Amino acid sequence: LLGDALYRRGDFDEAEAAYRGAVAKDDACAAGQFGVGRILRTLGRYGDAAAWFHRAAALEPDNPLYIRTLANHLARREDAIKMLEHYLEMTKNSEEERLRKNVAAWVALLKYLGDEPLNQVVASEPTDLPMNVLRGQAYFKANVNKLKGQRFAFDTGSTGMTVSPRLAKRAKLETIRPYEIVGMGGKGTVAGDLVLIRDLSVGGITLHNVAANVAEPKGPEEGLVGPPLFGAFRIRIDLDRGDLWLLPRDAKGAGKAAAPDAGGGAVEIPFRNVGGQIIVPAALDGTTLNAMVDTGASSSLSSFSALGRVPGLETLSSALTGGRSFGLGGEMARKTIRQASLSIGGRDFTANGMPCVDLSRFSHAIESEIYLVIGFPELARFVIELDYATNTLRLEPRPQ
Repeated sequence: LLGDALYRRGDFDEAEAAYRGAVAKDDACAAGQFGVGRILRTLGRYGDAAAWFHRAAALEPDNPLYIRTLANHLARREDAIKMLEHYLEMTKNSEEERLRKNVAAWVALLKYLGDEPLNQVVASEPTDLPMNVLRGQAYFKANVNKLKGQRFAFDTGSTGMTVSPRLAKRAKLETIRPYEIVGMGGKGTVAGDLVLIRDLSVGGITLHNVAANVAEPKGPEEGLVGPPLFGAFRIRIDLDRGDLWLLPRDAKGAGKAAAPDAGGGAVEIPFRNVGGQIIVPAALDGTTLNAMVDTGASSSLSSFSALGRVPGLETLSSALTGGRSFGLGGEMARKTIRQASLSIGGRDFTANGMPCVDLSRFSHAIESEIYLVIGFPELARFVIELDYATNTLRLEPRPQ
């Protein structure tokens, strides 16, 4: 229970110590076994995590959470389908209808594919892709099936891919069934169809069998793409220049695809993958807090929960600054930080006037507290590199 509470607070090292302590006292403690697996999963150690999830499920075979989680870490597709179907049978009278609907959609997709892999890389040329950056949001173009040059937002705060209803219809995407996700914009939890893109091409890279959710976009773009989709590559992002590089890990790049050195002083930060989000340490007024890296955020944000962890942090009255805002997970109450500093990647930024918002709904969805969101203005001061093979965020400061 202590491990669970610490995990929800975002204190992952302390949570791991509590989980391992519980297992050391009683190796039949299924919750402790599951907790260690959950910690290892945030570190990208999926094989090790699967072993702990397997032990938890063996100890408590009637626990739906353990069964569902283990199913998503099984190597053999037929085993995963069988276990997810068992989960659906176990939870027929459950109140978690949204979750059951998503699991049923995923089972249908896996059955539809048969032996075909998801996100299969069929072309992997080093790619230098121009991005158009408008009001803090980066956009690039991709080919969806036979439709060329479709405009997508590229957003590190997104965990997968969405497509607009109009694109789903024009591209004749294969529909699986209704599906729900936690919205990353102003709509909170949204429902849409789960669809399959047979061929998605970005520059010299082509992926086969890409799952996407149908959702209305915020603007004229045709959808949203998160970096996990390109997790097989080194991902480099220069928001200031408007460049996205997708490089095979064993390739240095050549010609246009050679990502430049931003001038030295790079900082490598291990990140945790929490609910699909990139979580790193950052400091607000010298207090280290968990921060989400979100290129789609037009400004950096603090959560209300940070107020209790940063000594002396003052906020202006919401009556003076406007009391509502829209963003992660829907409409949010808002305050404004009077005066503070923000530090990440070896650089300090002023946080005077930073919005302070209610992120409780979003934090609840990913099961861990988000205290800071690092957005466009600060991220544009770096060349960003993401490596999902090592769970590493590399920040290269741009010349001052």
